[in-house]
This record gives sequence, C-alpha cells and structure tokens, in this order.
Amino acid sequence: MKAYRYLQEADQEFQEHIGYFAGISRTVAIKFVDDVEAAVNEIRQYPQIGARLTRAVRKRVLTGFKYSILYVDMANEIVIVAVDTAQTATWLLAQTPHTSETFIASLLCSHRA
Repeated sequence: MKAYRYLQEADQEFQEHIGYFAGISRTVAIKFVDDVEAAVNEIRQYPQIGARLTRAVRKRVLTGFKYSILYVDMANEIVIVAVDTAQTATWLLAQTPHTSETFIASLLCSHRA
C-alpha cells in the first residue's frame, strides 16, 4: 500500500466538511470520516481505481456521500488534492489542463478566495 498525504488545502476542506456534518449529527460526521478513510485506503491499494480527470489527477467518488477525492498518484505516494462535492471537484479540474501538484495547490487556494 502506498503512503499518502493531503495537500494543506485538501486537509483544511476535509476538516470543514467534518465540522459541517458534525453540526448535523455526530453519527453522520463519523460516517463521512469512515467513508473518506475507506476510499483513501482503496486508492492507496489500487491507485488506478479513480476516474482520470487529467494526465495526473484522478477522482474517486465516495460511496455514501456526494463527495469526491481528487488525487495524484506519485511515484512513492498518493497526494490528495481535494475532498469536495463531486460537482465542485469536477469543476475545479475542468478549469485547467495543467497537472503540476504545485499548480493544483495554487488553484485550490485561489478557488477558496
């Protein structure tokens, strides 16, 4: 299984989503975290499982929520670049054909502004 890490922006939005679901119900928040963790583990085990959005970025839709994980399969690790609604995640990548992790990180920052 490959190592993984979240870009700072992806981790921040993941935490925001957890907070949102916790405001609805602690049980829902736990289910959301479990769903994300299960998807991340599946991605780590089978990096090609996600649908290809660009040459480098793939998208894995969560099973129990209308959210997606956008990630890059690097040589030694999986880099999670976004955890967001399926619609927003798709829009984000449709804005540019670039595949650089640095560019994606800067795009996420500007998208939040």
